[in-house]
Amino acid sequence: MKILVFAPEHEAETAQLYADSCLVHTDRPVFLPEELQPLASRAGIAVRIARQGKSVQARFAPRYWDAASVAFVTTPAACGNDPLCRCFDGAVACGEWVPMTGAAAQQSLHAEATDGIRTWALTGGEDAFNAVNRAIAQASEYMTLKTGDLLLAMGGESVEARGGMTLGGLLNGREVLTIRLK
Repeated sequence: MKILVFAPEHEAETAQLYADSCLVHTDRPVFLPEELQPLASRAGIAVRIARQGKSVQARFAPRYWDAASVAFVTTPAACGNDPLCRCFDGAVACGEWVPMTGAAAQQSLHAEATDGIRTWALTGGEDAFNAVNRAIAQASEYMTLKTGDLLLAMGGESVEARGGMTLGGLLNGREVLTIRLK
């Protein structure tokens, strides 16, 4: 399984590959490594690849994913471009999968994130749909996408990750992610 994280289009570094050992699911604690402080968490929309594909065009990408969720990626500020520094256990937190069958369900995608103090919209509707499909097209240009791979289209805003905080995510008004940072 691959976890591909796509940054917002305005950022220079567009994609990062994470090991599957970085993944933690909802309702699990995330232990923040003290030696990597300070950390920042960024929320995004995650999709699960449902079929194998290579060189998938964006217009055909909706056929290649079947479920969506909200995810947080936590990264150390001091790592720079060192990819191994980012791959600690719990660096990627993903919520419950919501089935997205049919174009109508996929195009109505709306995600929000919360840090316990405030809630902010990620991206929604046509923007989210297009961001996910562009990410699938871009990734499949270089590698074969396989069933079970995860692609994350990240939002632009990040929050400082601190122990004791709870991060959450809603997808189409349904709570799909709750993680406790320790």
